[in-house]
Amino acid sequence: MKKNILVITGSPRVGGNSDLMADAFVKGTKAPGHEVVKYEADRKNIRRGAIPATLASAK
Repeated sequence: MKKNILVITGSPRVGGNSDLMADAFVKGTKAPGHEVVKYEADRKNIRRGAIPATLASAK
């Protein structure tokens, strides 16, 4: 049975151990036909903490 798999990484070191391990996992899970998405959280602009109500209502 085909699975949808999400791999989330957070290390800022491109090509570091965590990145290489995640890539190996993605490669291994794609081989049997699973759909895999690698989400690199460290490369995203993610806000930390609460968003002020004035900003939240502006969206």
